[in-house]
Amino acid sequence: MFVHTPPQLPFVIVVEPPTRGDMVRLFRRPAFWLLLLIAAALVAATEHWSHTRRQAEQVNAAHVNVASVPAGAHIKVDGADEGSTPAVLAVAPGPHTIALNRAGYGNAVYSVAPGSASTSELQSRMWRSAPDVVPLLPALPGTKITNAQPLGDGQIAVTIEFPSGLHQIWLADADGRPQRSTDAQPSKQAALSMDGSQLASARASTQAAGLGVRADEIWVANISDSGPGRRLYGVPPNGPNSALVDVGWTPDGNHLLAVVSTGSATGATTSILLLDVTSGQSQALAALPSQVVPGSYRWAPDHGSVAFLTRTDQGLSLCLLRLSDGQLQYLSDVAGQATDPIPFAPIAWSPDGTQMVYQAYDRRHPATSWFFGSTPQAVIVRANSDGSGAHNLGALQLHYPVWYPDGSVAAWAPPGSGKPISLKSVSRPGDVLATLPLSNAEFGVRWDAAHDQALIAVRRSSGSAPLDFSLVRFVGDDQ
Repeated sequence: MFVHTPPQLPFVIVVEPPTRGDMVRLFRRPAFWLLLLIAAALVAATEHWSHTRRQAEQVNAAHVNVASVPAGAHIKVDGADEGSTPAVLAVAPGPHTIALNRAGYGNAVYSVAPGSASTSELQSRMWRSAPDVVPLLPALPGTKITNAQPLGDGQIAVTIEFPSGLHQIWLADADGRPQRSTDAQPSKQAALSMDGSQLASARASTQAAGLGVRADEIWVANISDSGPGRRLYGVPPNGPNSALVDVGWTPDGNHLLAVVSTGSATGATTSILLLDVTSGQSQALAALPSQVVPGSYRWAPDHGSVAFLTRTDQGLSLCLLRLSDGQLQYLSDVAGQATDPIPFAPIAWSPDGTQMVYQAYDRRHPATSWFFGSTPQAVIVRANSDGSGAHNLGALQLHYPVWYPDGSVAAWAPPGSGKPISLKSVSRPGDVLATLPLSNAEFGVRWDAAHDQALIAVRRSSGSAPLDFSLVRFVGDDQ
């Protein structure tokens, strides 16, 4: 049976606009005016409260003046975009993270905690992600560079070795070419003070100063003087196997480290002495059954302790020596060739000197290879300046750390699978800050973060092949 169902019509509400009479009757009702008065009062109260709150925020807000070199870096505060540098940021009092990013430069991340109604400055000198690499050249044909160090003003002093085994220090110009020698005659070992004004040299007391003659005297001369200088120290006659093997300046230029090696039937012993440059008095600091790697010294910011490399037949080690009491700390084993090591100690301090980071071996989690077996991995360790509280930062296969200008820690990753040497953030894993057009597996880095530069040494091939030294500049002339 067919049943017809009528179509369903949509439900429609028709609202007619109020008429003039409706409006007149509404205006005549007291309740309408009461509700209108209440609404106006609420609006006024809300506006007053909002205005008061904005005034309070403006009074209590902290301001951070953010600038960068170069300018135009994108700013993020706690992940939120805040324009580009230079800028004045109004933030709530308390901790914040300010990140700067600019094409062609490594990311810079700062932690700030401004107080209420305060104004602070954040000046960022950004480092290029593709820095200049300037090769350092030997002074004369037939010579080679064995060490390089930055001076207090950012100049680079290079140690030149002659075929005879004697050394001479030259200053390099901006193009990496040696310009002038600081000493007229080569010596067994030489060191230049951080201000470039004084030269210390280890010499032989005999007239036949040459290959195979041991050094037993330290002479000190002012660079501005033309004379040979003055004899500061002589090694006591402890037998024919006692000799000066290295000399190095303290950062203030008032003292010298003298390293004396004494051979015996049971093996060699290395003594480290502290010499007063004015009086010539000596103080024995430490003795150890290993060899100090010449020129590997790295000083703490307060100049109260020095780190250096030692070597034995088993490998390289990183040590820390405190000058006040001669306390010697064996920090760790480090990667590198023990036969002819790169003289750069892989350690860095925080700007305030309270903490340090250094490269170490992680023997608990070795890297494995089907051909070579298991080998220890290089890790970055963070510790207090006295060596206490050491803990692994979890960064594997990273070398030669630096305390980055933004307060974070970075270190170099060795090349692999055709990739160049890269500077990676230890504090922000995965953040590549810079790369270098170098592919040598064995390398060493001596940092000069105060002048936005570093010295890098790479070995052309395995074994004891000569080192190639280069100056790495992270800022350009426009900065």
